[in-house]
Formats: sequence, structure tokens, C-alpha cells
Amino acid sequence: MANQWKDIPGSGLTHADSLAEARRMLHAHGIAVTRQRLSVLAYLRERPGHPDADEVHQAMTARGAAISLASVYNTLRLFAEKGLVTPVELDENRLRFDAELTPHGHFRCTACGRIDNFPCDADALPANGLDGYVITRRDVHFHGICKGCLNQQKEEPHGQGQKEG
Repeated sequence: MANQWKDIPGSGLTHADSLAEARRMLHAHGIAVTRQRLSVLAYLRERPGHPDADEVHQAMTARGAAISLASVYNTLRLFAEKGLVTPVELDENRLRFDAELTPHGHFRCTACGRIDNFPCDADALPANGLDGYVITRRDVHFHGICKGCLNQQKEEPHGQGQKEG
């Protein structure tokens, strides 16, 4: 079977480079290296975005990987526990995973569903009024309309789709 993985656009890295980095990261985090774990981690590192387990599973199977959905869930849970990915809850009933580990926040467009990262250090934000509380995780999420949707709204003529009476 031909290798269906593509080199990483704009990065100068090949899939082989990504696999080597994934192997190094798994070792560094004390995770046993398996073909499935390597494939999932390489996919998450190569593809920007915030996929859920179903999207990761679909991508793996489209590339010929023999991995069950349960294995994908277990792998993502393990990666989250070990700090290789961050679970992101931006909408109800859908847990996404983020392999970008530098401090950042998320913006979710309520019109198109797009999720963008932006620089932000949640640990630097004050937690006024929470004395005596134990904060176990800090996230910064904004919801609104992205630039693309705003520009599209500006380009559409007013009253489009309305019947004249």
C-alpha cells in the first residue's frame, strides 16, 4: 500500500520527521511506543486544528491504519493524562484535542464552527474572588463571529433571500 501521508505543508518537515518527533515525545512522557500511538500523535502534530476522537479515527482509517474507535479514545485519554495533548471543550457533548502546547486561548466562530488559537497565557490571568479554591485547570475560550464570516456578511446584499411584498 502506498504511503498516503503527506509531508507537512509549509513546515519543511516530512512525515518521517514527524514520526521521529512523535517517538521522542512518547519516550519523554513515559508512554510505550506502539504503531497506533505513533500514528495518532504524528497526525495530531501534523494537522493544525482541534479534532475530536471520531475525526482522528476517520483520519487514521482513511490512511489505512488498523485502529478501533475505542483505541483512539484510550490513546487520546492517555495523551491528555501525560500532557501530550490538551482536552478542549468548546461546545456541548464534544471533547476535542489540541496538540499545540504553548500557552494560547481558543476562539470558536458561532457561525461556521471554525476554531482558532490566539496567544494567551491563562496562568497569568488573575483569579480574583477565588481565595481558598483549588484551580485544577485554566482555559480561555471566546465565542463570536470570525473575520471570514464577518466579511462574507458584508459582501452579501441586504435583504437577500427576502420576498418583496
